[in-house]
Amino acid sequence: MRIWVRCCFLHLDLRDYTGLMDTEGSQNTAALVDAIFCAFDVCVRELGEESKVFKVDTVGDAYEAAAFFSCGADEREDVGRKADICARQIFLESPV
Repeated sequence: MRIWVRCCFLHLDLRDYTGLMDTEGSQNTAALVDAIFCAFDVCVRELGEESKVFKVDTVGDAYEAAAFFSCGADEREDVGRKADICARQIFLESPV
């Protein structure tokens, strides 16, 4: 049995979601949220199970993921670096 000694929990919430609904309409806002969440899903899959990063849930306009560590600082740093690269790719390459 393995005991996880560290956990990082990510909760991302869209800023001014209500404002988006007012200005962009419900269908456009839903499409935007779907595109963002799909991009995050791809990142979680690309990080892979070996990185111990898992999608937890989507709640309204929020995305939740967790990473578990039973390793040393070097491996945690590597997972953090990969997550940072993934987030940058979403914002630089995504048309949303």
